[in-house]
Amino acid sequence: MLQPPPRCVQCLKISKPVLEVVVQILRLLAPALLYFYKFMYYLYLIIPANELRMMYGVALCFFGGEFCASIAAVECFRRSGGDKLLLCLKDLGTNMHLAHQASLEDDKATSSQQQLSEQEWYKRKVGVVLKAVEPDVLVQACAGLYQGFLGLMMALKFKFAWTVALACSIADLLRKPVAFLVTPCLAAMLPPDYHKWINQIINISLKLMAVHLAWKLEEVVSAVQSGLLGGCLFGTGVVILCQRGFSWASCGRCCKKKFDPETSYMDDVIGLPMAAAGIWFQLKHNFSLPFPFNLALLPLTIVEELLRFCITWFPVQDTVLPAARR
Repeated sequence: MLQPPPRCVQCLKISKPVLEVVVQILRLLAPALLYFYKFMYYLYLIIPANELRMMYGVALCFFGGEFCASIAAVECFRRSGGDKLLLCLKDLGTNMHLAHQASLEDDKATSSQQQLSEQEWYKRKVGVVLKAVEPDVLVQACAGLYQGFLGLMMALKFKFAWTVALACSIADLLRKPVAFLVTPCLAAMLPPDYHKWINQIINISLKLMAVHLAWKLEEVVSAVQSGLLGGCLFGTGVVILCQRGFSWASCGRCCKKKFDPETSYMDDVIGLPMAAAGIWFQLKHNFSLPFPFNLALLPLTIVEELLRFCITWFPVQDTVLPAARR
């Protein structure tokens, strides 16, 4: 039987207290976040489209730079057949629900029996899950999500190509002077057996710093762009809402003409101050979320970091279109 590497086991034992604290924090935060997102989804279902557009505009104004990759992913998802991915997610969620219900029923059935060992418990749970789920639906859903993920990554890589190119350019231009200054220091600090790692230490450090700087510049650009777009959406929504209100108050005698944002400046008068406030808010907080937004948007922050990592380091071209072997 295969055994885990001893060093991994030792590291897990050493980090056990930290992992226990992290698990406890997640157990405390997960229910609150789950109820919060359920409430937000409920609001999404009951709020009219115009008011949703206004809320989306406000979110773009105040958080467009911090979540630039996530917002771009949502736009790509909306414009490139996101309905199929939603169906795949629905099928996957249905199978997860079936597996969860089967596990609960199995717990009730075995509660009065003798305690199982850890290995037997895992084997039993795996068997329960395999019996409950639909394999064909599950495989098709996972395949659809994987294909959608690859398509999304290709679109995002194309959109943020200049960010990655800027990071590579900064790292290449700084490599020679930094190596000239840092190599003697590292050679003096490291033992002779580790001198062969000096080149890679400099290269990787420069790439990480260049990527961080490039994404910071992208946040500034996205903050301005999304702020203006969000202000436009918010201003248009306010004008339409006021027009409906006046029309209702006058029993349809006024505001009969449909509002056209292309021929009016009223939406700009309302939206531009909102855009300026959102851009100033992001610059003031250095594109970091203040409390309590940092807790409420923690899952979205994790998704944003994963998307940035995949955009920067994930080789989509080799995965989608593998090079022909000679």
